[in-house]
Amino acid sequence: MGGTLIAERASPQRRGHEPAGKPRPLWLRPRWRSLVILVVLGGLAGLARIFAGLRIDLLWFDELGQERVFWTMLGSRWLAAGLAGLGTAIFLLGNFWIVERVAPRDARLRRGDPLRFALVPMYLAAAGAAGVLVGRSVAIADWQQLLLWLHRRDFGVTDPLFDRDVGFFVFSLPFYLRVSEWLLVTLALALVGAVIGHLATGGIRARSAAISATRGAQAHLLLLGALLLLVVAWRHWLGQFELELPRPGDDVAGAGYTDVHVHLPWLRVLAIVALGGAAREAMRLADVLETMLHGTRDALQKGDRKVIAETRRMDDVLDHLNTAIKTYLTSLDPESLSDADHRRLGEILNFAMNMEQAGDVVDRNLLPHCAKRMKRGLEFSKEGEAELLAMMDRLVINLRTAASLFMTDDRRAARLLVDEKVAFRDLEAAATQSHFDRLRAGRRDTAETSALHLDLLRDMKRVNGHIVAAAAYPVLERSGELLPSRVTDDGEGNGEG
Repeated sequence: MGGTLIAERASPQRRGHEPAGKPRPLWLRPRWRSLVILVVLGGLAGLARIFAGLRIDLLWFDELGQERVFWTMLGSRWLAAGLAGLGTAIFLLGNFWIVERVAPRDARLRRGDPLRFALVPMYLAAAGAAGVLVGRSVAIADWQQLLLWLHRRDFGVTDPLFDRDVGFFVFSLPFYLRVSEWLLVTLALALVGAVIGHLATGGIRARSAAISATRGAQAHLLLLGALLLLVVAWRHWLGQFELELPRPGDDVAGAGYTDVHVHLPWLRVLAIVALGGAAREAMRLADVLETMLHGTRDALQKGDRKVIAETRRMDDVLDHLNTAIKTYLTSLDPESLSDADHRRLGEILNFAMNMEQAGDVVDRNLLPHCAKRMKRGLEFSKEGEAELLAMMDRLVINLRTAASLFMTDDRRAARLLVDEKVAFRDLEAAATQSHFDRLRAGRRDTAETSALHLDLLRDMKRVNGHIVAAAAYPVLERSGELLPSRVTDDGEGNGEG
């Protein structure tokens, strides 16, 4: 009998307890159960209050014979609130996902990590709370703008200052202003959340002397900053039309003398200055592409899978930056830009497009070649590897030259960059010839990597072509130094111009 009692005391599982080394799930702890019950009861109380208010409003409208108006108002409120709140919540969740994705490898949350069970509910709660607050604000104050915009019409009367139909100022402009405010709030919340998240995961390290950040954290914060500046620029552009709207304290509605001759030119100057901001963000594309080229070089030389994975993630940053730049530039009012501004806008779009396409070649071609080499266990010959690394270094130099040319418009530098394209083509031809010479010599190490070596050479040449086209061609075309084709008119010659 004593032995039985000792056995029961030594076996807590028989009494329904968990083993000593295994933590109890959160939902089995009394404090968490109490918290969940309180939240559920609070939510039910809030829903009951909302339902009571809606019931009273419905009875009042029904008494007036306007029940259809009630349902239209209710549907518009919930539609506006749902779109704004859900959009904010999804954007913030995506923002937290990026924080975890670019976090240092030793700080990422793994399956089964106890910290994951605490942070994931915090992310969901923060995004949900922000979505509810934003949605509530929209449901109270902004649902009418959505309804007016959905049923917008033209009045047939044109505004003399901007040559726009009056319906734009009545139906569309108030809605666009509210959308810009919503975007500013959402992006500001995302930026604050990203900073806090990177501080928590080690992406940003605050030391006594300085503050440092990983490349992923820098790219993430720069992308959010670019989007925030994009919305601010759009808000400035809308501000010129807002001068036509009545303002409290004005004796006469519409734009006055000061608005037309002082405020309006200043707002247009802000839109033009924003081109400089877009150009700076385009330079970020060059920085990210250079990081990808360095990562590709390291992958070729060291064969590190981690480097390949981190470099491929940078292509997402390129895509997001390119999308943000194009969205912003296409939203500028063409009437507020001069011919020189239109030319600069086209150059920025061209630069951003070529940087993004060069990044696609690195992501979809060069990096998969590096991964294929590692998977098959292939090794380049010393001569072949040296040639490839030399061409990668040449790509980085050409990229830096293109970035400098993009900001200076120096025709001499443009000609030098185009000459670099010819030199790169000659370098590729020489490398290909030496590669075939080694094949003919029966070098086994070269024979095993023959196709891979030639594919890398071809794709590096494609990257270089995008780099040259990004900055040199617009400058030479404007000065009349760029020929339409390198093929002679009479069909003679060797095809080189």
